[in-house]
Amino acid sequence: MIKVAVIEDTSLLLTETLAILELEGFDAQGAINGRDGLDLIRTFSPDVIVCDVTMPALNGWEVLHQVRADPKHSMTPFLFLTARATREDIREGMTRGADDYITKPFTSEELLASIRAQLQKRRAHEQFYTNKLERAQEDLERASKLDSLTGLPNRPSLEMEIENYILSNQGSASVSLLLIDLDRFKYINEALGAENGDQLLLMVTERLKQMVSEPEQLHRIGGDTFAILCPQVFQKQQLTERAQAVLQCIKEPLHLLHQNLHLTACVGMCTTSPEMQNPKELLVRSELAMRYAKGEGGNQFKFYEDELKQHAQERLRLEGELHKAIERQQLRLYYQPKFDIEQSSFTGTEALLRWEHPELGLIPPIKFIPLAEENGLILPIGEWALRQACQQIVQWNTQGFAPLQIAVNVSGVQLKEPAFVHTVKEILEETQIDPSFLELELTETIFLSDLEMTLARLNDLREMGVKISIDDFGTGYSSLAYLKNFPVDALKIDRAFLRNIDTNPNDMLLVESIIKFAQLLKLEVIAEGVETLDQLLLLQKHSCHKAQGYYFSRPLPQQEFEALLVQTHPN
Repeated sequence: MIKVAVIEDTSLLLTETLAILELEGFDAQGAINGRDGLDLIRTFSPDVIVCDVTMPALNGWEVLHQVRADPKHSMTPFLFLTARATREDIREGMTRGADDYITKPFTSEELLASIRAQLQKRRAHEQFYTNKLERAQEDLERASKLDSLTGLPNRPSLEMEIENYILSNQGSASVSLLLIDLDRFKYINEALGAENGDQLLLMVTERLKQMVSEPEQLHRIGGDTFAILCPQVFQKQQLTERAQAVLQCIKEPLHLLHQNLHLTACVGMCTTSPEMQNPKELLVRSELAMRYAKGEGGNQFKFYEDELKQHAQERLRLEGELHKAIERQQLRLYYQPKFDIEQSSFTGTEALLRWEHPELGLIPPIKFIPLAEENGLILPIGEWALRQACQQIVQWNTQGFAPLQIAVNVSGVQLKEPAFVHTVKEILEETQIDPSFLELELTETIFLSDLEMTLARLNDLREMGVKISIDDFGTGYSSLAYLKNFPVDALKIDRAFLRNIDTNPNDMLLVESIIKFAQLLKLEVIAEGVETLDQLLLLQKHSCHKAQGYYFSRPLPQQEFEALLVQTHPN
């Protein structure tokens, strides 16, 4: 029942007004003055207020003011009763928040018409705001399911779609998921800036949109991670072709900032099985497959297999035992010689980390270095390797071997450590070796993060006399303009470019270009991964300075390397 409060100081008029309203089915209550009227409004909570203007104790204007100040009744229809209703009175009343004026004397029809009009107006307002709120809630709900940058459905939306599909098919059909993660995008984002990084993501999004068709769905579920949901039965061969198409789509050059940028990605894939009821399990398995694809070097795809979960558990175990590797003296340095192509002799060596685990045997760095970089152990491990290499130089000098330069790999995590330069200086002072016999090998990605800091650290190392080389050159995204301004002594051509130089003219052309580029900058060139005489002869033909690889020797433990030195340098 609609409640009406009537405030009128004339008793007879108050009684008649209440009677009219009650006859029309309203719940009506009255007050004889403004002060009592406010008390009535607070306790009765009317839907409409009818109030006289001129009253003792508290007039209608003051009642209106206090009513509008109360959040509970700020929107309640307020009708004035007045014997004088000039245009100025009406205007002022409306300005102060009144909704209508009823002039005394009034008929029952006038009173009821005014009240009904205000109630209808209020319902219209309420419906308007209800609709507006509903639209806002719909927009909010829609936004919660969409990625703010690309407008693609997000991770919660993907989980919901997978769950709905599994439930609707009751395990009778399968759904496949391809998880796509861009390789080394973090470094590109740091080098180009977040705004240009977002622009690249939008360009990748548009490419992926073009290759996705109904009923497939494209989602962005993280910073540089996308997902393609395929709600249809896909055989392994079909998924393979789909993944290859995705990788090729992303590999095509992207033009930004007046240059062509080359991106690659890794794809992890999984298909639901009848026992899988949790949509997150499909995501977890796809992510696990994607991480393993990344571990194989990027630009790869991998299917989820149960063995991957076992590998993940082994990785967790490995991470736990890596903490104890240093204190248990399980780390070793192996040495792979560098061959001077012009002099036809060994001229130095690269120190390579190995982990001799008492149960798992010899563990290669590809298995534990990424773990060490993730959990910070690369700092003590890297320091151990540097100190061990410098002590080895001293030992070989004491044994009478000709001076050999030792190259030690340095992680970007180490270079970012504020104390790194001081650590190198401290080790050099401890061992008293000639700093030029220590070469630090850094990957090309150092140029993609904090260039100012990197330049300062490399300059400090160069001033000590330490040699600097860039490892795996050609596989990163560094700008040649950056490289020419950095204190670098040598470039190491990545083994991937050497593999087919004797059979693929394009690979040979690329290697030749790197050699010429290095010569222009007066940098030494070292080719790694040389496995055949034909490869060596081609490198010699194009004036490559040094080489290393299995053609000369595999990485050797200390004693075997020393035997090789004795064999090649008997005097």
